[in-house]
Amino acid sequence: MIRVVDLRLPCKGSGGASEIASPPIDPRPVPATDSRPLYPGVARGPGRSLSALRAHSSRASGRRLGRRAHCRPHYLGRQAPQRARLPGQSWHSRLGARPRRGGAAPELRTHHSLPRVIARPILRAEAIGKRFRQRPVLSSATLWATPGRITALLGRNGAGKSTLLKIAAGWMRADYGVVIFKDERLTRPRLPHLASRGLCYLPERSLLCPTVTLGDHLLAVQQRFSQAALDQVVSRLRLETLLARKSSTLSTGERRRAEIAVAVMRRPDCLLADEPLLGIAPADAELVSQSLRDLAGRGTAVVVSGHEVPRLLELADELVWQTAGTTHFLGTPQEACNNDQFAREYLGAAGLRVVADRRQQPC
Repeated sequence: MIRVVDLRLPCKGSGGASEIASPPIDPRPVPATDSRPLYPGVARGPGRSLSALRAHSSRASGRRLGRRAHCRPHYLGRQAPQRARLPGQSWHSRLGARPRRGGAAPELRTHHSLPRVIARPILRAEAIGKRFRQRPVLSSATLWATPGRITALLGRNGAGKSTLLKIAAGWMRADYGVVIFKDERLTRPRLPHLASRGLCYLPERSLLCPTVTLGDHLLAVQQRFSQAALDQVVSRLRLETLLARKSSTLSTGERRRAEIAVAVMRRPDCLLADEPLLGIAPADAELVSQSLRDLAGRGTAVVVSGHEVPRLLELADELVWQTAGTTHFLGTPQEACNNDQFAREYLGAAGLRVVADRRQQPC
């Protein structure tokens, strides 16, 4: 909108009367009187538009800083900051992009030793690293827990199996790595938070209160979760004669059966058990193994560690070998039987005989 200012200046006419004189209107824009450059090396003038000035500045920056600055002028010649891709993280999620609508989801780039699985893991501990003073224990170790399947974590003493399980359960903090539980990415997971979302962790040492009877423990779990019948769990694990005893008086096998009973009554979505078959009688080991199978049959993701190779080969659906600070997926028990390196370096001569016997019959 153009505003006309009436100056009402008198002028001489033919009749001597005063007339109104209005200045002529110029539709062209008024040229700038400021001679300072709007961009370095570019003088602003009436014939230069703002887009042309910006384009000229981008080309000038590209000539000064190189071709990368011309392609990405907003980074001023520096490489765009990008986060490192962790094992198991797709390029789409790293760059913040989403797959096209209607198209297939991006393929998950997994750890080099983990295969492509059909079922989606509920728990993923990826690229875990841990060092105790000057001794590195874990270096890019990865562990998955899949619903409805039992994963056995095998390795020598001191290989870091318990450390990896503690980090995955939020019991211990890792130096680097990430834990993903139910699509929630956690760099510093905490056990209370994971437990509230359905994770159960059974450490090698007992979690039962030593001054409380086993019956009071089970009643407290039943009142808190109320998901399983107490009588059925007690009878299945043969705990009828142990209900009135305190936890400190239980043997190793009895304590393990009691802890498995607590886990069964909770019916967790994911169970991490650190050496549940260690130091127990074969009859107790059979009861514990059957309870773990029942949990997996109801859809629970179960991860167990230990050295009882014959029992674990019968129990597990898939095996993971931990050595030299990292993990290697061996596949099914049949595929583990065909792995000569695993049998030679971990099982030894006795393991080679076990593998030879298992090769003669289907696993």
